[in-house]
Parts: sequence; structure tokens; C-alpha cells
Amino acid sequence: MDLQSTFALGDTAWAIDHGINFPRMLTIGQVRVEVSAEERREEYMCGETGIGSGSVYRIAVNEQTIWKTREECEAANAELIAERKRKAEDLAKRQAAWDAAAAKLTDE
Repeated sequence: MDLQSTFALGDTAWAIDHGINFPRMLTIGQVRVEVSAEERREEYMCGETGIGSGSVYRIAVNEQTIWKTREECEAANAELIAERKRKAEDLAKRQAAWDAAAAKLTDE
């Protein structure tokens, strides 16, 4: 039975958090490895996002939310990063149009 984890306490890891459009460097602060007959799952909590009550990052058979390098994280999340950038650009365009309309109203 393999209980070795991908990361150890204090290791640097990379993840995409909610609302952030780029990989974020994190420091592993808690490690949990679960092994059963059907599955092996690693769970990590990081100092930057809260240990005990923060985000949980996983490595499992069909799920991975944390990587060893920025490059691995970017490659695995390229589609998500691009989608979030498109949404941010669209929001910026809508905000600019709203600001222009509001400025026009105040000029009248």
C-alpha cells in the first residue's frame, strides 16, 4: 500500500483559485492521503488559502487541482485560464460602455 504523497509539508505547489486567471504559488501546510480498495486520493491545504478551514486541493484518479510546477498547472488549465480571461475582457468592455453612458448623462 503506497501512502507516499506527491507533496510534503513546506513544498511549493501551483493551483488556479476561484476568481484568479493565472496559476498561484502555494505552500503545502497539511497533507492527507486516503487509500481504499477503489481509490487513492491525496488532499492538501495550503498556508496562503487557510489550513483547517480553507481550500482543499486534490490529486485523485479523475481529479487534479494542484501541480508541482507553474508550467504543469498552466497546461492543465489552459482552457479555464482562457475562458476566465475572455470573461474578464468582456466585463471590462461592458464596464467601459457603462462608464461612457454615465459620463454622457452627467455632461447633459
